[in-house]
Amino acid sequence: MITVSGAEFTKSFGKYRTLAHKQPVSVTSYGKEDLVVLDAEEFKRLKARDQEALFAWDLKANDIDALGRDDIPEAAKKLDNEME
Repeated sequence: MITVSGAEFTKSFGKYRTLAHKQPVSVTSYGKEDLVVLDAEEFKRLKARDQEALFAWDLKANDIDALGRDDIPEAAKKLDNEME
């Protein structure tokens, strides 16, 4: 990852825009990382991997029913006694 000050990034935007297509560019403000610029396709790839975390009380009835119908894989059954 390339690290550059905000002032340098502003001054040479075209250069860092081109570099961001190859690797992320970290932009600092007062010596602290402030933002990261990266290729749009890389951003989309990372966002596609996001997982939504839910609290149990946020689950809808049909989601709870689906969980109850799901079969535990054979390979996971060996873990049944882990909490004992």
